[in-house]
Amino acid sequence: MRAGFTLNYTFNIVEPVATIEENGLLNRQMNYVPINMANSSFKINYKRWNFFADGQFTGKRFTDDFGDELPANFVANCGVGYKLEFPKHILDLMFSANNVFNTEYQNQKYYAMPGRFFRFSIKYDFINY
Repeated sequence: MRAGFTLNYTFNIVEPVATIEENGLLNRQMNYVPINMANSSFKINYKRWNFFADGQFTGKRFTDDFGDELPANFVANCGVGYKLEFPKHILDLMFSANNVFNTEYQNQKYYAMPGRFFRFSIKYDFINY
């Protein structure tokens, strides 16, 4: 059995230093750049099985020079997979649930991201010795 865990955090203060417009804003976070971001993942491989879970946090972001914001959000995913091995062939079967908590969020203003959805995939590898 193998297991792995990752955790990342980003603190990113980015402010414009100049503007070509008279009404441009200085001394505040740039549009669409969150100050706080974090993600984590956990996976386990056991024999032919693998399990994973991951999550991403994105802090609030300004969307324009008028102070409109997108709220912070957290999106989580999880899944399970199974590997079938044959002579000269490998099939990887994977089922995953994405946006498990059905978070309503936007990466760009007015463009909603999908709610909870499921995915099933099959990966075929041909091994040529």
